[in-house]
Amino acid sequence: MRTAPTRIAPAAAALALTEVRRATGRRPVIYTDQGWWTTCTGDSRAFSGDHALLLARYADSAGPVPGGWSTWTFWQFRTGGRLPGDQNLFNGSAARLRQFARG
Repeated sequence: MRTAPTRIAPAAAALALTEVRRATGRRPVIYTDQGWWTTCTGDSRAFSGDHALLLARYADSAGPVPGGWSTWTFWQFRTGGRLPGDQNLFNGSAARLRQFARG
């Protein structure tokens, strides 16, 4: 049984993201979908300038992006396919992906 999403204060999310960055030395990627982000953060725009977006949407197009992001960095478009696990697409060139991976 699914439970209803819980509203998350942007300040609490910011604290969690700061702790992840402190512990790893890397800025976390935010994984969400449009509906959850809107419901649980009030469509907060607080993170779109500093965090890459991994948008989960199992459809033929990525659709709208939440909370101030102008586009997605990664799009999770399917739960299975030619490769094992979820199928994700990077929004850029191979060189840009290498740069992103290096931080």
